[in-house]
Amino acid sequence: MKIQTQVIFLTIAGFQIKIIFGKTDWLFAKNKLRDEIVYYYKDFISNMKPRKLDFTIELIEKKGVELLHKQYESKYFVNLFEEFGKNKIVGYYSINLVQLQLIIRNIIFKLSLKYKVFFLHSSAADINGEACLFLGNQGAGKSTIVNLLKEKFPLLADDISIIRNELNEYYFYQTPFIEREWIRKKSIKYKIAKIFFLKKAHNFMLQKIKNKDYILKKIIEQLFVNKESENIQIKYLTAFVSEFNHFYSLSFAKEKAGLIKLFSL
Repeated sequence: MKIQTQVIFLTIAGFQIKIIFGKTDWLFAKNKLRDEIVYYYKDFISNMKPRKLDFTIELIEKKGVELLHKQYESKYFVNLFEEFGKNKIVGYYSINLVQLQLIIRNIIFKLSLKYKVFFLHSSAADINGEACLFLGNQGAGKSTIVNLLKEKFPLLADDISIIRNELNEYYFYQTPFIEREWIRKKSIKYKIAKIFFLKKAHNFMLQKIKNKDYILKKIIEQLFVNKESENIQIKYLTAFVSEFNHFYSLSFAKEKAGLIKLFSL
C-alpha cells in the first residue's frame, strides 16, 4: 500500500481521522511509529482524502518526557497528548502503538457523544455476511464460541464491538485495537443479525428472548463506557434494545461440529 509520507487517513466505525506526522529530527521514532500504524491499521487506511473529516491527530516532537507524580502514591503518569479544541489532539513521537490505541479510543468515545454509537464487551462472528454478537459475563464463553466457529465463520471481535445506528439500521464495526486473539480487522460495516447471551452447558439450547426489560438489564452489564460518555451511551443502548428484535439465550456445549451445524441452519 502506498502511503503519503506525512499524512494518513483512518476510517474507524465510519469516522474519518487524519494523522499528521510533523517535522522532527527524531526520524527513528517517527518512522517506527508510522510503520507500526501502517502495518497494524492497514485495512483502516484510505488512500483518498475524505470529503468530511471528524478528527485530527498531529504527532510532533517533544523535548523530554513529562512525568506527573500523584502525591502520597508511588505512581507516575506520562503526558500522552493535549487537546486543541473539540476535534484535534496533539501527541508525541515518544508514544508507542498501545498508547496511540488509547488516544484513538478516547477520540471514538468523544465522537460517540454526537452520533448514535455505543460499545459492548462481546465477541462476534461473520455469519453469512452479517454480524452475530456473543455476550456474557467473564467465563460465559465469548472467546470459546467464536474460536469453535471460526473454522467456518470468520472471527470479527474477541473483546469490544462498536455498534452504530445509521438511518435506523444497526451496524457492527470492528475496532482497530489489538485483542487477545489476532484478528484481521477491517473498516467495513456489518449489519447485525442476532445477539446471543451465552451460557456454557453440556448440550445445545437456543431460545428467543422477548422480555425487553430483561434484555436491557442483561446487556447493560456489557456496556463498555467511560464516565464522559456513560449517560448518552445508555440512552443509545436503551433505544437499541427497544428497536432490535433478535435477542437469544444460547446454552452451548464445547463441541465444534454441533455448534457449526447450529449456525449453519
